[in-house]
Amino acid sequence: MALASLAKKDLSAHEVERILVAKGLQAGGGVDHLVHRGFVNDERLAHHIVEKNVGRGAKGIVWLEATMSARGIDPELAQRAIAQFNELDIAQEVLSLNPGKSARFLAGRGFSEVTIEKILENSL
Repeated sequence: MALASLAKKDLSAHEVERILVAKGLQAGGGVDHLVHRGFVNDERLAHHIVEKNVGRGAKGIVWLEATMSARGIDPELAQRAIAQFNELDIAQEVLSLNPGKSARFLAGRGFSEVTIEKILENSL
């Protein structure tokens, strides 16, 4: 059951545990076994979420943190994955691909207020 879900997409340990519990199974040992075998790796998943969402049409730190939190990824792992990119550079790239967009657009994409303020200051 959990392996079938893992075949479709990467899942966090928390998500696998939820699936197992929903099926009426004890999750503890099963999740630990999947983590030990490398089928479940929250750090790999956190980096994948960042890489997937920091390209064209990128998302910001606020969105990334919320997504990883919702998926049960440890906040420390999330911060390490997020630290690999510069939000200001990504925001500038997003705006260059979408001329005429502004603070509201960036906020909707999950960019932090600090980054949005810096972008607005630079555009004046």
